[in-house]
Amino acid sequence: PIDPNQIPSKHMKLYQRLTQKQYKLQNIQSETQRILSKSYSVELTSGQEAQIAKNKEKEQVLMEELESLEEELRQKLAGKEETNIAKKTRKRPKEYEEDDVDDFYDRTKSTKQSKTNDVVVETQESLT
Repeated sequence: PIDPNQIPSKHMKLYQRLTQKQYKLQNIQSETQRILSKSYSVELTSGQEAQIAKNKEKEQVLMEELESLEEELRQKLAGKEETNIAKKTRKRPKEYEEDDVDDFYDRTKSTKQSKTNDVVVETQESLT
């Protein structure tokens, strides 16, 4: 059961469709129950039996629609919560993530070491 107090106004229309389907389902079930209660005292006519069959089919269709509407509403409500969480905890872009190879901000190395490592001397032997 979904609490109507927790539903934001933008999802209220979907919630109203859901409650209308539930009301319709209850009406069909009560009609079927009234017809079946007559069967205990008298035999049902072919029209009453046909109506029971139609009601069972409508009931199945409404149950499926109710399930899909509930699922849709739950997803929208869960999506709202997820977006609120996502807004609070935004991830940094990949370019700001730490790399193991990032030496630009590493000021622990001495400058003398980096200068001597950058100098490459080419000799006659290294070129051939």
